[in-house]
Formats: sequence, C-alpha cells, structure tokens
Amino acid sequence: DNMACINCNMNNKIHSQSVQLLILALTGQCNLNCSYCYASNQIQQSMPWSIAEQALQYITEYSGTPTIQFTGGEPLLAWDLLVKCVEWLEYHKFKAKLQIQTNATLLDEQKIDFIKKYQIGIGVSLDGFADSNAINRPYKDFSDSTTDTIKGIQLLSSAGIEIGITTVVNTITVERLDKVIDLAFYLGNVRQVGFNLVRPQGRGKEELLINEEMLEAGIHKMLSRLEYWQNITNRSLIISQLDKISKLQKGYTPFSHCYALHKSGMYVSPDGMMYACASLAGREEYCLGHVSGGVDRKRETILLTHLEPVVDICTNCNFINYCGGACYSRVQLGQTINPLECTMKKIIIKYYQNKQMMRV
Repeated sequence: DNMACINCNMNNKIHSQSVQLLILALTGQCNLNCSYCYASNQIQQSMPWSIAEQALQYITEYSGTPTIQFTGGEPLLAWDLLVKCVEWLEYHKFKAKLQIQTNATLLDEQKIDFIKKYQIGIGVSLDGFADSNAINRPYKDFSDSTTDTIKGIQLLSSAGIEIGITTVVNTITVERLDKVIDLAFYLGNVRQVGFNLVRPQGRGKEELLINEEMLEAGIHKMLSRLEYWQNITNRSLIISQLDKISKLQKGYTPFSHCYALHKSGMYVSPDGMMYACASLAGREEYCLGHVSGGVDRKRETILLTHLEPVVDICTNCNFINYCGGACYSRVQLGQTINPLECTMKKIIIKYYQNKQMMRV
C-alpha cells in the first residue's frame, strides 16, 4: 500500500508548500488500548530521524509562526526523537509554536523540565473519571490508566503548566460529560476542554453510535455544570466549541479551522506518508505522497473535490457564522455531514446566544 502511495504520479509533485500546521506522528506505538483509537491501523514503528528532518523542512517556507504538534500513537514513547526535533528547530533558529498531544501516563519531572524550557503546549486525552476513562482508555492489559494520567497532569500542575483536555464523546462518556467539567475544576491547571465526536477511523469504525437525544442531554448537563463551577469558583474554563463561536463572531472566517481546505496543514505518519489532516491519516485515498517527494497535485485536487460538498451545504446554513463549518472526517458512510456534529454545535450555539442576550 505504502509503495503505491510513494509512487503516486511523480510528475505532479509540489516539492514544498507553505505549511502552517505540521503534525508529526512520532510513533505508531501506544501504551494504551483505547476503544475508539483512530490511529490503531498506523504502522507500529517510530519515525526515523531522516523522515522527521524532511518533514520539518516543510515549515521553513511559512512566513508566520507555524505550529508543530507531536502526536502518535503516544509521542512520549518516542521522547528522544521529540527532543531531537525541538533541538533541530532551536539550532536552525526556527520559531514555531510547539504542542504535544499525550495520554500523560509517561510524564516525569525530567520531561516536564524540557517541556517548560521550550514552552511546549500540552493537550491531554482524558475521558473523565475512572468510571468512563477506564472503559474507553485502558492499558494494553485492560488495567485502568486514569490514575497515571491524573498523576501526570498533577506533575504538570506542580511545574505551573496549564493544559487542555480532549474528551471523546461516545456511548460511555455522553452521559458523564458533566463529570469531565468536575474533574477539570478539581485538577486546577486545566485551561480548556474540547469534546470530540468519534471519528470513523481505525477502531473508531467499530464504535456504537450515540443518538441525538443522548448527545443533547449530555451537552446540556455539561453546560449547566460549567455554569455551576464558574459561579462558585469565579474561575473560567474555556470550552473549545464556545471559544470557536466567539472567534467567529469576532471576525474569523468559516472553515478557517480546516487546514486541508486551505492546503496549509500536513500530517506525517511514522513512515513518512503525508496527509492534509490527521483526521484523514491512514486512508490510502487521501494520501498526498511521501515527505521525500513532496505533495502530489492531482491527489490534492481530488481531496478538495471531496471537501466541496461539505462547504456547499454549510455555506447555505443559517448557523455558518456561529459554527464555522462541519468536519469532513466525522462523516459516516453515505453522509455528507454528520448530523450529530450539527446537533452538538447547535446546542452550544443556542447556549452562546442566550448568554449574549442576558448580557444585553
């Protein structure tokens, strides 16, 4: 499969492009066994330095400050490679916003010192307390990872590092989204929480689907718990979806979040295959080439034709300036847009609008 991708139409290559977001999957390996893992079909190896170095070259043409996100698998399993990437950037005097998306179970003080020194943003994947996280995100032997993730977050807190939490909304978590808010306030160093629907990718394809009623009830419970804690603690917690609405109202353009659409993002798998977005990784039809050869124009054009129907539907929707547009990677077979994504966004938009009305 991969060789077919490497050889994709060599006459149509673009050797470089202005990449604003570079996502490096440093390894396909992980120490957890998440029920919905979208990266489960990734090659189970670490990225060779030669591939990482070639990938890093893609950000050097961007005139602004690009973002580099280290992901996996579990990126902390490839810690030496992560360090090498950061030190390469420093040596070449390239300024970039650095981020790690991790399960936090492998954090220790030495790693945290490095994270702090280079001001690397931390996103932690956590599905609430053990009653849901242990089911969704166990270790390989199915033992509970929750305590170790929370220990990692507390180590970050001791070092004065704030984090974002990403929670996947599935049949297990949908009734306990309010508990994620409880946990965020309890931990104290959580600045932001984002709720993501399951992607139909990797093991995510096997997940049971939630229905709109379950989602609506779960989101309402989560928002009322957010109000409760913000009122009694006088501390605010950013909810990614609310933050996005606020930015759109301040002038962000719809679909500005979609790096694939703007040809300004790149995800590189451990074996050097390139995709326009992490959410499309591992799907052969969306592979844009190999880092050694550049992006294949024809394949890029085909991808854009897949995205166009989503843009067309969303642009004609009354909610577009609050929603910003749907995500193509969330669609199930036969859909153009995932109705659950619309449901979730509309509930949060109505909440936002009500808050604005109350302020007036």
